[in-house]
Amino acid sequence: MYSIGSVFIVNRDSQVTGYFLQDLEVHVFWEEPSPGLPNGTVCATHIPPMGVTATLQCEAPVIGRYLRIYRRSSETVGMPKLVFCEVEVYGRRVATCGVITFKTSQGKQAICDKTEVHYNLSVISCSILCLQSRVCMAYNYVRQTPVCELIYDISVIDRFEASAIGDFYELISE
Repeated sequence: MYSIGSVFIVNRDSQVTGYFLQDLEVHVFWEEPSPGLPNGTVCATHIPPMGVTATLQCEAPVIGRYLRIYRRSSETVGMPKLVFCEVEVYGRRVATCGVITFKTSQGKQAICDKTEVHYNLSVISCSILCLQSRVCMAYNYVRQTPVCELIYDISVIDRFEASAIGDFYELISE
């Protein structure tokens, strides 16, 4: 499994076909996707004509193994099929052999603006919630309250602070 952060696309011919690559959506899947309609997790969208290259930045890192690029709307159905010169996927490996676990940093909390907060959960329930989201990369857990703060992008962490009442958990592979 990989935590995918962005997709870089090189168009086959910017002079003639730049407008063919517009209204795109990138989907990420845990398992090999079935044919037909998109059913994965949306990583990124790109609406204007692409030109020579485009980097489609995921709104938040998405965990998966497979990737598909679709036309987003039915208004572009009459356009020719998608043709790329090159597609590069950027991210990091998050697990091997299907084993996903958390590295615990006791007495430390990540400080960042972008968290999804859940109240009255046990630390186990917070771990399960993070894993089920498929895009969570870490979480803070405050024991006293109890509060679970899911973190979807580790790069938004400003700093770490010592905490007598909470811990930081990061998704890792073993």
